[in-house]
Amino acid sequence: MSDDILDETLKVFDKRHWVNPEERAKDDEKEADLKRLPTYVARLEDAAAKSEAKLKEYIAAYKEKMAENDQWRERLQKDVDRRVEAGTAEFFRKITPQLDNLGLAVESAKKTGDVESLIQGILMIKSGFARILAEAGLKEIDCLGKKFNPAQMEAL
Repeated sequence: MSDDILDETLKVFDKRHWVNPEERAKDDEKEADLKRLPTYVARLEDAAAKSEAKLKEYIAAYKEKMAENDQWRERLQKDVDRRVEAGTAEFFRKITPQLDNLGLAVESAKKTGDVESLIQGILMIKSGFARILAEAGLKEIDCLGKKFNPAQMEAL
């Protein structure tokens, strides 16, 4: 039995890189391959960074569009206000002469005491007001003695 043991030679493989330069080159190649190829976690981190960058772009674009919408609303509101103001001024321009005529009718009635001419003057002023309101799109609806119909009438 001792001869059998002596016949077998013991083989030792030293994997230290300074001992075997060929093994060292293989190990360096493996490490380089590992560094070159991204790991699963690195790929996920890269995908997350890209997604976060896209999200930031979308948020910035959304905020920009919302700011544009706010500016548009402000411009629209200013335009509406300007038109309402112009319409109001035009309405008062039309109604002022009728008020002057009413004042003249009262003054004339005080001087002359003629009730018939006062009534005719007031009827003329009423027709002037009716004309102005008709130009604005309003018309008189005969509703005295009739049942209230909210589709046609408005309570004032």
